[in-house]
Amino acid sequence: MVLTGCPVRYGRPAPDSTARQLEASRRAAGGPISGLAPLITRRFPTKAVPITRGAEGKRRTLVIPGIAGITVEGFIGAGDGQAWLDDAGHFASRRVAAAKGTASRFRDHALSFDNTGQKGHYPAIEWSGG
Repeated sequence: MVLTGCPVRYGRPAPDSTARQLEASRRAAGGPISGLAPLITRRFPTKAVPITRGAEGKRRTLVIPGIAGITVEGFIGAGDGQAWLDDAGHFASRRVAAAKGTASRFRDHALSFDNTGQKGHYPAIEWSGG
């Protein structure tokens, strides 16, 4: 498995945050993602890039220009509300919204994939480093 780190913030990276984000991408800050460290066999160069995210109703979007475009749309549950999966065992949240990936494309370094039409989900991220 090849994983790559990318120190970013939503919008433009703040000049004083780049070192902290780089540390986190190298797993030095700990947290749930640090558990993947044994699986990383090759590191690509880290870069700071802008990220745009959006939420409108049951739709969530993420755009990293020239790298990724992801859209997930939540399934309708009871009373036209969002369908939720509780006790999901997700690394960042025990509760995730059931969704479908209506667009999911990624291309960076040696990785390229398109998972459009596959399952999707979106949680409220609940973690802290350390």
